[in-house]
Amino acid sequence: MATGKALRAGDAGRSGTGPSGPRPETAPGSLESTLGFVMGRAHRALREAWGERIADLKVSPPQAAMLRAICERPGSGIREVARRTRSDPMNAKRIADHLEQAGLVASTVDPSHRQRRDLEPTAGGVELAGELAVRAAAWHRRLAELVGATELDQLQRLLGRLEDALVREAERAGRPRARQERQERTEVERR
Repeated sequence: MATGKALRAGDAGRSGTGPSGPRPETAPGSLESTLGFVMGRAHRALREAWGERIADLKVSPPQAAMLRAICERPGSGIREVARRTRSDPMNAKRIADHLEQAGLVASTVDPSHRQRRDLEPTAGGVELAGELAVRAAAWHRRLAELVGATELDQLQRLLGRLEDALVREAERAGRPRARQERQERTEVERR
């Protein structure tokens, strides 16, 4: 192995190890040690593992997120759902089209705004979203077992603080949507 460390039974999942053995040591400042790189790698692993847990439901993680968002706020437009799920509006449209073709959501044109497409869950969509919520809760419990409940809660709080700080930074830089996105997220958290 590149690091010279032997992988002992039971080491998988511990700090410094991965599914294929110990992670190579990274020098401070190297690509592999940067927060964005580590978060991206963790996000991919998390998304892949979540996808495996819902594969039998015939929806992808982005489709599952959008369906749950639509069920939480029936009648939302595609742009609103895209903002809530942090998706590109065109990608959100493709996902909504897929969910509609699968019979999980129904869309209607908003009579007050012809370009706005309102999304409502169907009975099947509500049922599937309920199953997804059950599995998401079980997945959260499993993650808490893997890294510790306190650490998982702390990670979620820290990521929320980081997101807030980056949004404030974007507001100071004059990015027009940053304030709106923060207000929308705050509204969602209050509900």
